[in-house]
Amino acid sequence: LKEVDAAKNKVEAIQELADCIICCIGICRFAPKTAYFIIKSIMMRHDFYLDEICNEVERKWQINLNRKWEYINGRYHHIEEFN
Repeated sequence: LKEVDAAKNKVEAIQELADCIICCIGICRFAPKTAYFIIKSIMMRHDFYLDEICNEVERKWQINLNRKWEYINGRYHHIEEFN
């Protein structure tokens, strides 16, 4: 969310909001109430960008499905991209 606040323009903000939602999808497995609260807060605060945020979530989700991931030092990182 700090990256959303630091965004320099609408496009960057939407990209960062999409990242937040994608992270919440992962958090939902372990802390669903927390994840839903964050997603609801994002949607309520940024409802005028809702369609754009949802489109960006879908776009980024597809990119992530095609990445190879590795678990390093307690965090997942993509290690290469596929086209």
